[in-house]
Amino acid sequence: MHQLEFSPEEPLHTEWREFLDSIETRQAPLADGMAGYEAVRVIQAAIESARTGRPAASRAVTALAIAV
Repeated sequence: MHQLEFSPEEPLHTEWREFLDSIETRQAPLADGMAGYEAVRVIQAAIESARTGRPAASRAVTALAIAV
């Protein structure tokens, strides 16, 4: 098994700093609004799948595959 390692910095702080940096440098952020929207769709599909016991909707799974 491979253990994932994460930065000790709070994730929302990291996201906020990245957003401000993108404004200051006029560069596109690493994750834009559409990426956030797709992430929420995937999470909602996973929650629904856990609730019903049925596989996640294929559109949400496809969105995750494209994002990775």
